[in-house]
Amino acid sequence: QSIAALTGYPKPKEVSFQVADSEPGVKVEVDPERFIQVLVNLLSNAVKFSPPTEPIEVSIHRQPGDWIRIAISDRGPGIPDSFRSQIFQRFTQVDTTASRSVEGTGLGLAIAKSIIDRLDGRLDFTSREHGGTTFYIELKQARG
Repeated sequence: QSIAALTGYPKPKEVSFQVADSEPGVKVEVDPERFIQVLVNLLSNAVKFSPPTEPIEVSIHRQPGDWIRIAISDRGPGIPDSFRSQIFQRFTQVDTTASRSVEGTGLGLAIAKSIIDRLDGRLDFTSREHGGTTFYIELKQARG
């Protein structure tokens, strides 16, 4: 549903999504509208920063302690380590030569983090400069 919601976004390049085999029976309790807002933000960032024709990977996996991890990975320029502590602050954007031409307000990740925090979840990322970024959401699995 979140990938389908991206159809209204401008696509200056061909982008494909690879959805990995997801875990069967995974359920989390969320506000569907807010959760889709988070996913659309993370997916649209991956689209913006991915090189043309490079796939964006989406996966869902169980983690220890009844956590579920939803990961969105791109092969874009990555996020410098020096920027790690600022990435979820409002009005903040990575300002590198590779990403300078990407439009945005710098609010999306701050809003996404706020939503996930309110769900008692975690939003974080791993990144390698010039090697892509994976943003992941971790939420407790719903009981029953």
